[in-house]
Amino acid sequence: MGNSSGYNAYRDTAILTASQSTLILLLYDEAIRQIHAALAKIDDNGKVNITNLERYNAHVVKTQEIVSELMTSLDIEAGGEIAKNLLALYVYFNHELLEAGINTNKEKLAFVCDMI
Repeated sequence: MGNSSGYNAYRDTAILTASQSTLILLLYDEAIRQIHAALAKIDDNGKVNITNLERYNAHVVKTQEIVSELMTSLDIEAGGEIAKNLLALYVYFNHELLEAGINTNKEKLAFVCDMI
């Protein structure tokens, strides 16, 4: 247990002292990790076993929360056209994630993961 608490303290310090661009990259990395975890819960028939359903939904929702955080981090005025395009992309990602969560859609999850 001592090793994990040391790692957690190190991770927390790294996050608290990270630059904004590093934090954005961490969000992207975590979104990809969450999507991969959700995809792992889908069987070969495109279904999620009832025992995995709660975890599947948690991974999809966590990814949506990350995308929403990315949306709120945008400075539309300073970022201009790029920020507006990113906002539209993030809105689209959240729509696709919502669909993937409701319909267990492996293709939509993979698409968002590839785009991120």
